[in-house]
Amino acid sequence: FISQDLSEIHAMSSSPENFFKLGRLREHLMDKNERKGDSFRCVVFVQQRITSLILSHFINSDVELAGNGMKSGFVTARDAQITPKIKVTKQAARETINSFRQGKINILVATSVIEEGFDVPDANVVISYDHIKDSVELCQRTGRARQQDSSIVVLDERLDRPLALLESARNLQDKIVQDYDPSQTPGLDEAAERKRQQSREQSPAAHAVLNDPAKCQSNPLQALNEYVKKTKAALAQEFIPQRRTDGGGDGDGNTKHVCCNLTYRSILRTITVDGTPHANKKAAK
Repeated sequence: FISQDLSEIHAMSSSPENFFKLGRLREHLMDKNERKGDSFRCVVFVQQRITSLILSHFINSDVELAGNGMKSGFVTARDAQITPKIKVTKQAARETINSFRQGKINILVATSVIEEGFDVPDANVVISYDHIKDSVELCQRTGRARQQDSSIVVLDERLDRPLALLESARNLQDKIVQDYDPSQTPGLDEAAERKRQQSREQSPAAHAVLNDPAKCQSNPLQALNEYVKKTKAALAQEFIPQRRTDGGGDGDGNTKHVCCNLTYRSILRTITVDGTPHANKKAAK
């Protein structure tokens, strides 16, 4: 396992593309830190867990970055295994995010896990080190830069999903949301729904329930519920307290009772049946 990890790290470190991106990352960190001053708070997004570890180590090991007050931590999915020897525990993730919130570190290198499920403070610089997968991820990442005068940097993009295309898709989604008017939403096609409901109520499965006298007589409520389920209708129950003057009871000649009224409701019909008085709700139902 260790040899595989070392090989992966070596492959990443020997890639000219990664050297170029590291250089660009360093330039942007220096520039944005100088611009923001003491308020500098940066989130660097990466795709792979091991990249978050490497970049955080790179930032903390760079003399010039450290000399300008930059200090980094990394976060991946809680309890995620980065290598067989390195794992981010829940406690470690919380401590890193708290350090970022308190200003003990001002750069947080993270996978997309902090886009959802982590309470991460707003940053004023967001850098996407790797490509952004889709417009949703673009929206989530830019959403982390909610402070005024925030900066967003994208260091890489997919050839089939360039940033301009993702931004266009996001703008279209935003327009759809802004233009949405509930009052203009097409209503239910009542004629079509009535036809569908008629078909359900006349179906052999629904008729089989009603035509089973043993079931209807032994447990009528169960039969009714089964019929409602097959016809996709609604069944409402209402308990009505009543008093009966049949002697005994509360000493005034009145005995407390309750009735259970059932209502079957579909687009075709509404049928209400008034129950007879019983001593309690269970018996009335």
